[in-house]
Formats: sequence, C-alpha cells, structure tokens
Amino acid sequence: MQWTDEQISGIRKLASEGFTRRETADKLGISYDALQGKARRLGIEFQKPLKNEYDSDGTHDEWCDLRVDKIKQYTEMI
Repeated sequence: MQWTDEQISGIRKLASEGFTRRETADKLGISYDALQGKARRLGIEFQKPLKNEYDSDGTHDEWCDLRVDKIKQYTEMI
C-alpha cells in the first residue's frame, strides 16, 4: 500500500487524541492490518481498547458515552 503524508498525519493525530487502532482504521477507511503494520514501523502507539464494563443493573459505565462524544467531535471537525 502506498501511504500518503495525509494518511500518516491522520494516523498520528488520531493516536495522539486517544483513539484505538480499530477506531483509527475505521475513520481513515483503511484496513486494521495495514494500519497496525504502518504504526508499528513508525513507532506510533495507540490507546488500548477499554473493556466493556456493566453496572449491576446491566447498563454501561460512563466511559461509553465519553467515547461516543469524542467520535462525534472528530467527525464534526472533518
């Protein structure tokens, strides 16, 4: 795959904003495997995926809502 400077800067930006590899690949429209290989070669580290944690009543913790808000903020910037 030929990587453009725009794609590489997008990877760096999303990683610095706390996105996971999967989220970054989805946002940039590239495969997870390609992103993982390129990020490894460039030394870019991503946030580790958060575990799904549920309260005793079966509802999600607050982090889920925070992640959705972060994704909405990013898509509004584009």
